[in-house]
Amino acid sequence: MARLTRLDLPLVVHHVCIRGNNGEPIAREAHDLDEMARLWQDTSLSLRVKVHGYAFLSTSVHALVTPMEEGVLSAFMQAVGRRYVQFFNRKYARTGTLWEGRFRSHVLQADPWLISSLVYLDGLCEAAGLAWSREVGGMASSSASSSDRHDAHTPGVNRYPWSSHAHWVGQRLDPLVAAHESMWHLGNTPFEREVHYADRVGQRLAPAQIQAIESALRSGWPLGDAEFVAHLQKLTSRRLEPRRPGRPRQAD
Repeated sequence: MARLTRLDLPLVVHHVCIRGNNGEPIAREAHDLDEMARLWQDTSLSLRVKVHGYAFLSTSVHALVTPMEEGVLSAFMQAVGRRYVQFFNRKYARTGTLWEGRFRSHVLQADPWLISSLVYLDGLCEAAGLAWSREVGGMASSSASSSDRHDAHTPGVNRYPWSSHAHWVGQRLDPLVAAHESMWHLGNTPFEREVHYADRVGQRLAPAQIQAIESALRSGWPLGDAEFVAHLQKLTSRRLEPRRPGRPRQAD
């Protein structure tokens, strides 16, 4: 079965993911993910790609991004991927690829899926059960502090530095993250939005929501309602829904 052409549409949110080859680590210490974040920030500015959320893990990268021009997404992912491999190979005296083939992606309807997808990224960090410690340069288990702002329900992710979680709960201002208008639905003030977002993370996603996000990422089909898909179809000649099973109907 031929692989679908990847969607690369301007002004639409895309969930992108790239994994380490054969499940191998793409980061061996804290500084590696610092470099990953730096490359993403520099390249997103130069190629005009807005990053709404991200999770840089030890074996994969997930992000929610909006390319501002047509065809920019693929150029962006190729640029950050190539530059990071050059850094990683030079640092660890290795050669060859680091990534498991092409990056995966799907487009999503910002309302209601952007916030749910951000919560999904936070869940990936929490599920890993580990957080890098810059002090020791390795990995250590994470626990919550009573002083952690807005984050009493998420001890597994609140101290992880390489995700957008801390930005959205008001713990730090992340220069990589660009707001999307869908976030304004969480409240009228930054404090309200931070509290409500932390509550959403603490409530977790329903299994059906997780299944929908992961199915879209595997298949490349858009995540949204029929009206959203119909609008996208006007922007691309690529088929946006799976064909119905069975043989095509014969014309009368």
